[in-house]
Amino acid sequence: LTSAYISNNATRMGSRIFCNCQKLINIHLPEKLTEIPGTTFANCFSLETITIPETVQYYRAYCFDQCRSLVNLTLPEPVYSIERNAFSGLTSIQTLIIPEGVSGFGLGAFNSCYFYNVSLPSTLRSMGMHCFADCPNLQYIVFPDEYNFFDHYAFSNCKSIEYIIFPKVEFTLY
Repeated sequence: LTSAYISNNATRMGSRIFCNCQKLINIHLPEKLTEIPGTTFANCFSLETITIPETVQYYRAYCFDQCRSLVNLTLPEPVYSIERNAFSGLTSIQTLIIPEGVSGFGLGAFNSCYFYNVSLPSTLRSMGMHCFADCPNLQYIVFPDEYNFFDHYAFSNCKSIEYIIFPKVEFTLY
């Protein structure tokens, strides 16, 4: 399976529906979809293009885990949930813009990615452990003014970080 089209009449997809489809290159998602279920595209190593409908607001655990060939990913506004390891292992995307709405990231949500910079939403308040760990190219990240909680190992093994701009409020580092 190298290409898939899901009818616009569909409103939901089951979890793991394309998990381990290592030859899947592109897919069309239905316009009424509100979430990307857990492990939906996990280990789809060849997935290069996907257009996420504007109605998607929830990204469940491991939904895009290890999609190593994905070169462009646009998350439409608003996003309310990015769960555990939802985007871990993305090695072909250089810049990630996370839209407004999401207040927290799950454990390891973006670990082992090759981003150079990340744009975080002003609504972000917390991130889980290892959220950006093992991101070897990450150089620049700016946190919103109201951000105040950094969990364990948030940036561990991010050896290229040059700038982290922290908010103007007091915060707790663990």
